[in-house]
Amino acid sequence: MNDRNLRRELWGFGVLLAPTLVASALFAALLYPENGWQSSAITGAGSGVVIGGPLIAWLLCLQGAPGRRLRRMPLAVNFVVNGAIISALLLASHYVAYIFLWRPDPQGFLGAPMLRESMAFSIFLCCAISYSLELRRLIGPGVFGAFLVGRYRYPRSEQRLLLLLDLVGLHRSG
Repeated sequence: MNDRNLRRELWGFGVLLAPTLVASALFAALLYPENGWQSSAITGAGSGVVIGGPLIAWLLCLQGAPGRRLRRMPLAVNFVVNGAIISALLLASHYVAYIFLWRPDPQGFLGAPMLRESMAFSIFLCCAISYSLELRRLIGPGVFGAFLVGRYRYPRSEQRLLLLLDLVGLHRSG
């Protein structure tokens, strides 16, 4: 991978991770105000990095060569493989967040109410990011960016000229 592609991939990673951090911080601050909103927001942002980072990296990886190979598989196999990888990433990253960032729960990792809420939030964010990446891939990065910033909200009239040429029989070599 050359430097330009690496910079583009890192930029895309950062662009996707920043809203994830903000959303995770707001989610934690609103859901757990008893811990203090600053503490909850910091914990939520840290969880956003630990949980969102690997998921965004995998979703961006799907845009490259591994994703092309996965898209060539039958749809059911694609769903199973992609779902298994995303589920494993979700569980592993939530466990890391539980160990290092969250307060230990007496019921353990799988019994923690915070796990269920965070998993639901993570699945929602994963679906939203996956949907936007797939839409960007289908309609093109320039068009998707222009659509997001509202360039097509007020259409402009353009005057175009269309030229049709019939080139059959134009060149005779005989």
